[in-house]
Amino acid sequence: MFFLFLSSFVYHRELGNDTRILEFLLLGFSEDPELQPLIFGIFLSLYLITVCGNLLIILVTISDSHLHTPMYFFLSNLSFVDICFISTTVPKILVNIQTQSRVITYVGCTTQMFFFTLFAVLDVFVLTVMAYDQYVAIYHPLHYTVIMNPRLCVLMILVSWIMSVLHSLLYNLMASQLSFCTDVEIPHFFCELNQVVHLACFDTFLNGMVTYFTAMGIAGSSLTYVLYSYCKIFFSIHAISSAQEEKRKEKKRKKEKKRKEKKRKEKKRKEKKRKEKKRKEKKRKEKKRKEKKRKEKKRKEKKRKEKKRKEKKRKEKKRKEKEKKKRNHIESQTSSLHGEWG
Repeated sequence: MFFLFLSSFVYHRELGNDTRILEFLLLGFSEDPELQPLIFGIFLSLYLITVCGNLLIILVTISDSHLHTPMYFFLSNLSFVDICFISTTVPKILVNIQTQSRVITYVGCTTQMFFFTLFAVLDVFVLTVMAYDQYVAIYHPLHYTVIMNPRLCVLMILVSWIMSVLHSLLYNLMASQLSFCTDVEIPHFFCELNQVVHLACFDTFLNGMVTYFTAMGIAGSSLTYVLYSYCKIFFSIHAISSAQEEKRKEKKRKKEKKRKEKKRKEKKRKEKKRKEKKRKEKKRKEKKRKEKKRKEKKRKEKKRKEKKRKEKKRKEKKRKEKEKKKRNHIESQTSSLHGEWG
């Protein structure tokens, strides 16, 4: 409402300075009637897809309590900004195509320039804030919840809105000081600031310099910080990956060492088992040999005893035979003596 009041004030002030420009013509698309339905369909499809997609992100983030984190808070704000950004230009394009009109009023043009610049700059600031959020999440993970507290998140979004409004207001105030000639045709499909400035009747070098340096300042500083933060994130992830890789290698090395130790112990155990088996085998053979030797000795002893027994028996038999012979001899002598005496 404030901006509409300001635009109306500037508009009436310019009319007071004999500026009779009440409207502009947008020359962004072809006048071929056959292409109008195609262009209308393309822009309507893109607009609906963008709005529905971003609304879905916002609704999911709001409905799920697990997504109430700084990252999703900034993502929801980015989705809202994207919806607002595309809504500053596309609905007017669709209306112009449908009504076959290319006219946009001076107030409508300045309003479109204000909100287009506002949401374009705000988009850059929100992306920068998201880069900072990712930087803190990865580079300071243990202090993330302390640093990115709800108060800081809201404050960063609020500051982004204030800076974007001031930046857009500066551009519009500078554009409102311009005097336009009879040429009011804008070679674009919306009121783009540079195209409107080029329609001015006097030198716009100062406007161009201010626009250039402020745009380069905001875009350059934001891009520099985003690149810096993502470089830090990349190196942090690389360091973490290197540490994990080193840890993995160390773990693999320990595992390999453990495997080798286990293999060595297994080999040692097998060697010990083999030696024990060999010793037992040797002991068994020794025992068998001793047993064999003992049996052999026993057999020899038995054989010797048997031989001795046989020898004794033979001697006994021989002795008995000798005694028998002797007895027979005595008997024969006795019988011969009996015969002589008779």
